[in-house]
Amino acid sequence: MDLIEINGNKYAKNENALVNTLFDASGSAVGIFKKYKNKLELRKASGELFAAIINTGGGCFPVTAREESGKKRYMNALTSADESFLDFDKLSYLQKIRECERVLNLFDNKSK
Repeated sequence: MDLIEINGNKYAKNENALVNTLFDASGSAVGIFKKYKNKLELRKASGELFAAIINTGGGCFPVTAREESGKKRYMNALTSADESFLDFDKLSYLQKIRECERVLNLFDNKSK
């Protein structure tokens, strides 16, 4: 899966896939994603880690993420700036959770 869409914004699997979207008539990707076992990390097009969708096993939710001195840090929620970048600021709490579940299910369905 080279592209995913989160709340109307495209994220590419890697930098090459991101570049390939630049001249796509349906719109360019705004960042890059990387899937791990229990989370999906999101980076801006500049490569800056800014958010993650965490799956706790009991539910999933979006959080702010940062990388400092080679170490990743995950907050308990989204900052307003990251919420705005994801266009989550216009969604209710339940809509945010449902969108996170939908995105993570894309990967679960691919492996079945």
